Amino acid sequence: MIVPFSVLFGLLVIFGQRIINAVISVLTFIKGSLLVVLVLVTMMVGLKVKQPISDDWVYIGRPLLIGTVALGGAPFVLPVVFSKVAWRAADMIKFSLAAVSGLLVVFVLNVLWCFYVLRIVPQTGPEGSISLTKYVTMYFLSRVSRN
Repeated sequence: MIVPFSVLFGLLVIFGQRIINAVISVLTFIKGSLLVVLVLVTMMVGLKVKQPISDDWVYIGRPLLIGTVALGGAPFVLPVVFSKVAWRAADMIKFSLAAVSGLLVVFVLNVLWCFYVLRIVPQTGPEGSISLTKYVTMYFLSRVSRN
């Protein structure tokens, strides 16, 4: 199964580069638009719920959240776009500024998304209620017990 898959997509990359570039551009635009819509919807719900945010930094960096989707696509798209850049210094500077500002916008959207998710989901709660802390604990315990 691997050989036909590799041959098919290898030929597609070699002979269909223009189609692939167009598809990648359209899909990247759709993915970015979905990220913006997701952040806006989360923001509207977060502003209505107004759950207090706790400041326990013990678990910082553990969840990948939507960063794997939002920031994870940049390394795959930038080489495709880079091949279109002329080798003049001005074009290279413009490309670098566009790449950095695009990543910065996605970073800000991720931070906003995280902030408003924390405004929606209770991190701690009274005994018997569902909270973010209890949900994460139950999730990881179920994952550990499966392995």
